[in-house]
Amino acid sequence: MKNIGLGTIATILILQLTLVSCEREYDRPPIDEIPVGGVIDLATLRGMYTGTPIKFTEDKSVYAIVTADEVSGNLYKEAYIQDATGAIKLRLLSSGGLYEGDSVRVALKGTTLTVFNGLLQLDSVDVDKNVIKQAVGRHFQPTTIPLNEITIAHQSQLVRIENVEFVGSELNTTWANANALAAVNHNITDCNGNTRILRTSGYANFAGQTIPSGNGSLIAIVGVFNSDLQLYIRKPSEVQFNNPRCTPPLTFECGTETSLTETFASHSVNGIVNEYCWSSYATVGTLNWLIKDLSGNRVAEASIAGTGDSSNEMWMVSPKMQATDQDILSFDSACQGWNHDGLTVWVSKNFDGNIGAASWTQLNCNIAGNGTANNTFVGSGNIQLHEVLGAGYNGTYHVAFKYNASGPGQQTTSFKVDNVQITH
Repeated sequence: MKNIGLGTIATILILQLTLVSCEREYDRPPIDEIPVGGVIDLATLRGMYTGTPIKFTEDKSVYAIVTADEVSGNLYKEAYIQDATGAIKLRLLSSGGLYEGDSVRVALKGTTLTVFNGLLQLDSVDVDKNVIKQAVGRHFQPTTIPLNEITIAHQSQLVRIENVEFVGSELNTTWANANALAAVNHNITDCNGNTRILRTSGYANFAGQTIPSGNGSLIAIVGVFNSDLQLYIRKPSEVQFNNPRCTPPLTFECGTETSLTETFASHSVNGIVNEYCWSSYATVGTLNWLIKDLSGNRVAEASIAGTGDSSNEMWMVSPKMQATDQDILSFDSACQGWNHDGLTVWVSKNFDGNIGAASWTQLNCNIAGNGTANNTFVGSGNIQLHEVLGAGYNGTYHVAFKYNASGPGQQTTSFKVDNVQITH
């Protein structure tokens, strides 16, 4: 009995050990280790791109913090990461798995460093195979930078921008078109007339909310689409526009010019014409002259098409000019969807920043209109300014382009101006 008892006990122990061994193997399957390889920072990674896509075939890793994720719906199948040296966009093979504040190691093997529409990105990132989370809740602090100092060098970085607001023509609109699930580009401006595009996806969970109307700060990711810089917010709560709006500066204080050649090539796309000593004034309604890109050519455009405004008048005023006895004005104009002669040109000898208080004389010139093909520019001819200003006048003056749309159906007409010259 004693021998049998010992044998039985031994058998039971062997069975128990076998069961435990099997159970541990079942509950804890082998985990594939993702090799670290050589560790580089994001600045080094970005510097590796020289114009040709790079497919990583060897083990390398970068360590960074996730600064923007897909949670709000403003981004899809993408995330942004940043370290102390730079930032980059991750183009994901599938949605989900990365969250703002995640500290991660990204294994580069199998991914591709490439450019899409001007933005450098790490493509084909598999969150399960390329990303190893190190910690959570490690939020990266944005860099505070003035709106006008944001350049392509800041692409993919998390930034904080202060003292900015949406342009007046876009107030009372929503972040995006939630019904059509369509993205919308808004324009952010500072008190000096500098502008940048803020783009929001129609799939964002805040797409149907109204944009704030005040002035203040925002936190955003800097994006690039071809030649345009674009900002992407992570959530509306990071747009704190609680201060009073700023008043656009009066650019007539810039000084006095003796000649003028303006192609608008240096002006900010989608910005109000309020740079380089030009100024725009909304005398009826809230819309202003804007800089638009027309097939690679920047022009000044006056339009209320699609805005819902029933009446509008806006003036685009030139820099202050010094009169001579032989000043000649010329420009090119184009129209789209013509339905009325809404563009006229004027000159004033006493404009001081107040459109209504100045005396204006209308100029006789050739302007695009009925019969002109859409967006086809026509020359104004040479306008003898010295004849209008008066013989012997040697003071200063401003030239202004006035757009008016205040009748039924007139809201469909857009006018464009380019190549403004004042010569002697």
